[in-house]
Amino acid sequence: WQEMGSLAASLPDVVNLGQGYPDWQPPEFVTKAAEQAIRLGYNQYTRTQGHPELVEILADRYSTHFQREVDAMSEIAITVGCSQALYLSLTALIEPGDEVLLLEPFFELYLGQVKMSEGVPVAVPLSLNRNSGQWELDLNKLEAAITPKTRVLILNTPHNPTGKVFNREEMEGIADIVRRHPHLSVISDEVYKYIINTPEGDRGEKKTVEEASSPSSSSSSSS
Repeated sequence: WQEMGSLAASLPDVVNLGQGYPDWQPPEFVTKAAEQAIRLGYNQYTRTQGHPELVEILADRYSTHFQREVDAMSEIAITVGCSQALYLSLTALIEPGDEVLLLEPFFELYLGQVKMSEGVPVAVPLSLNRNSGQWELDLNKLEAAITPKTRVLILNTPHNPTGKVFNREEMEGIADIVRRHPHLSVISDEVYKYIINTPEGDRGEKKTVEEASSPSSSSSSSS
C-alpha cells in the first residue's frame, strides 16, 4: 500500500487503483450535523464502547439485519475505523502462536495485523474458474487447513481484492465447517456489504448473501 502509493504519486498521469480516495466533499447534511454536534457540546469523554445514542441506533439497525434482538450496551462497540475493529478482534481471540485463516488473495492489512497479534497467518487460496471467470472457494481445502491451533477465519465478502461475492452455498458451507470446529471463530469483514452489483432482473442474490452472512450459525461476527 505505502510503496505503490508513493510510486504512483511520483509518476505523471498514473491512476492508482489500489486505494480508494473520495474525490467529492461530504454531503451537506453530514457537515451540518457535525457543526451542530460541536455547538451542542458533544465534546467530552464518552462511554468507552460508544456514545449511548449511537449504539442504540446501531442496535436497532442490526436487530433488523440479524433478525434477532441486539443489545446496545453489551453487543456493540464503536472503534476508530474498521482497521482498529479488526485488530482488537484479533487480540481478543488469539494467543501467541494461534493460527488465522486468510482467503488468498486477501487485503494486505490482514497479514500485518495477524503478525502484530503474534498469530500465524495461514493462506487458503481461492481458485479462478477460467470458464466462468469467477473466483471460487474449495470448502474441502478450507477445512483441511484447520488444525488444533486454528482460532480465527477472516471472511471478507464482497471480497477485496477480487470483488467476489460469496454465494449462499459457499456461506452455508463455511457455517457447517465452523459448527464442526467449535474452537474456530469467524471475523466477518463486511466493509463492502452495500456495494454489490447484480444483473438487471436478478436482485435475489444480494438478499441471500445477507441472510447467509448473518450470525445465525455458531460463528462470531465483526463488521
